[in-house]
Amino acid sequence: MSTNDNALRPVSLADIIGLTDTKRRVKMSIDAAKARNESLGHILIDGAKGLGKTTLALSMAHEIGTNLQIGNAATIKSPKELFQVLRDLEPRDVFFIDEIHSLPRTVEEFLFTAMEDFRIVIPMGRTNNIVSVDLEPFTLIGATTHVGKVSPPLRDRFRFKEQLNPYSDDEIHD
Repeated sequence: MSTNDNALRPVSLADIIGLTDTKRRVKMSIDAAKARNESLGHILIDGAKGLGKTTLALSMAHEIGTNLQIGNAATIKSPKELFQVLRDLEPRDVFFIDEIHSLPRTVEEFLFTAMEDFRIVIPMGRTNNIVSVDLEPFTLIGATTHVGKVSPPLRDRFRFKEQLNPYSDDEIHD
């Protein structure tokens, strides 16, 4: 994504055209998480290309007042590639994975403990020893154009699921 692309994107939820019900639900969830001083629950966003999944994630991070790390599932080939990003997240940061349905199974399984317990488990070689690394509480936002390709175990770990629909004629003309 180039800098010019970011300059054209809405920054806050209020700046996004359409998605009225989605923005309302997301705003309520963000406000509740802030009131509890907790990270926002993980969110799966489903919708066709061009409906604003990435823009919604950027706006959510802005509303939360935290950093956003962006990844694409096609470039995350192993748990090792995911480890560095997860380890570097600050409290309540947002980690956005685009096309999350493309994650390899081994990466998904590595992500499960991070999503549920905010820690990662690393097997140590051929022994039965493991190392557990605590993570800061974070919000994972997964975006997909093919929700049916997201494995049920991964899909079940998202607290919120939002489906984006095409814009209405009125929204397009605004």
